[in-house]
Amino acid sequence: MKKPLSIIALLMALMLLATACQPSEPAAEEPTSTPSPSPSPTVIAWTPEPTITPRPMSNVEPLEEGERALLIDPINTPTLTPLNYTYVSKTSDAMGISYEVPSAWVEEVVPDNNRAVVYTEPYDEMHQVPATLTIAMSEYSSNQTTADADTEIDRQIQQLREQYPDGFEVTSKATRNAMGQEGRYVTYWLEVLPEGAEDMLRMRGRCFVIPIGSNLYMIRTLHPANWNSEYDDKVFRHVVSTMKVL
Repeated sequence: MKKPLSIIALLMALMLLATACQPSEPAAEEPTSTPSPSPSPTVIAWTPEPTITPRPMSNVEPLEEGERALLIDPINTPTLTPLNYTYVSKTSDAMGISYEVPSAWVEEVVPDNNRAVVYTEPYDEMHQVPATLTIAMSEYSSNQTTADADTEIDRQIQQLREQYPDGFEVTSKATRNAMGQEGRYVTYWLEVLPEGAEDMLRMRGRCFVIPIGSNLYMIRTLHPANWNSEYDDKVFRHVVSTMKVL
């Protein structure tokens, strides 16, 4: 079923924080609950990608016996303009970390939860819809492990799958280090319907969870899939590489 995208910028980033980083077993201390997020501005209608002109078949030489055709990218595939960011350093005493984010991205601290923050790409810089970055932390009464990180990822992915079933895919879990600790992450894809558009838009994101002591840190991104190489390198990887424990 197609789902409108009138509040994709902030709602997608906040919808799982109410269940984010909860322990897999009952603990003496419960994470701070997160109220419903405030609605974000209406998303500008999606602009279709340029049409690719096929090569005339009259110009294609026939294959010799035993030869195999090779799939080659069209020579007129649109070139993506590289994202150019300047970064600003952020410090969260509540989460006990520092990191760098694109300086123009809009910061939104989750109401009544200073251990979760959302950064949204400005509308004048977005590509079809705004990309988002969510950073959150929850504290527990016992030390957390990569198994707890796996459980949290499963919870996040299940919520996403239920909310956005169209075209949902997810990779198997993989290992990545951050802040001197081993964490776990997945890459996921989903489809949304931008307001005013007829075709679904494919989105791509990562969900990365790092256990440090009795805390679980989560970094989650979401952006248009056709811009993945730029956002993954200049947002997700940059933020993760600059994260430090205070």
